[in-house]
Amino acid sequence: MVTSIINNYQKKSHVELETAIEQALTPSWKSKAIGRAIRHSLFPKPPAEILDLGAGSGMVVIEFAKRGYNAYGIEINKQRIREAIQNAETATGKIKFAQGNYLPKEFRARLQPAPNLFLNGKDAYKSLGKQPKDFDAFYIHPYPEQMDLILEFFRIYARQDAVLMALGDEADWRYNGEPQLTHLGTVTRSKRYTLYKK
Repeated sequence: MVTSIINNYQKKSHVELETAIEQALTPSWKSKAIGRAIRHSLFPKPPAEILDLGAGSGMVVIEFAKRGYNAYGIEINKQRIREAIQNAETATGKIKFAQGNYLPKEFRARLQPAPNLFLNGKDAYKSLGKQPKDFDAFYIHPYPEQMDLILEFFRIYARQDAVLMALGDEADWRYNGEPQLTHLGTVTRSKRYTLYKK
């Protein structure tokens, strides 16, 4: 399925290609990984509030909402957030999106630019009417070089007992060495996701 989507790349913009692949994959392996993770004793039960860091076309937010969560998503790309809002129009459950950066401005001010790291964009939390400490759980499908940064964000801004679900294999995140896990409580790994608990 993904191969046929990529073969049609010439007919699609980069964003359209990302969306097509995401929609093709979300109902299968992402949905299964989410299903397994939320059954884990570490993961908060619905109607907990969960935030997708980098929501893309909103498919993961919709998936969590279908499962009874109050689901929120932050996406920096304006076209993708419009698409997410459109995709959620027929979805059930509590869903809210905001366009902007999921890293708070004061946190970004301390960082050096790096590949795949967005330091620009407005603070999306104002649009959501929430702060990172308001969420029970966070979800991200990170780039390898983002993982240390995401764990630091989680350590500083998440409330005690919050959970971070990072989709993907931990081996994918060894781009700059293994993420520093010593400051987090329980860590649970599977083939498809890792759960971190503060």
